[in-house]
Amino acid sequence: MSNVSELACTYAALLLQDSGVEVSEANMFKVIEAAGIEVESYWPGIFCKFLKNNSLEDLLQNVGGSSGGAASGPSGDNSGETAQEEEEEEEEEEEESSSDAGLGGLF
Repeated sequence: MSNVSELACTYAALLLQDSGVEVSEANMFKVIEAAGIEVESYWPGIFCKFLKNNSLEDLLQNVGGSSGGAASGPSGDNSGETAQEEEEEEEEEEEESSSDAGLGGLF
């Protein structure tokens, strides 16, 4: 039941944030009840306490952030060649996807 409660609170918070409505315990209960979901009474409070110190917008923007540096590209003079190769690969992928379009999505 706790997974359902966590998901219900998460979706309620996202819905309220997206609608521009204050993410409060009372508003979360309204959304959850309107969805016909039963949650333990402490879950919305936990989410609201967490969101007082953490912006939901910041959390959404930083999803999947890595702790390390970005992968480095190729070094040396062959970087121009790899860019050209990437463009050719993209063109091939576009051609393949357009040729498969007539199959009705079977493959």
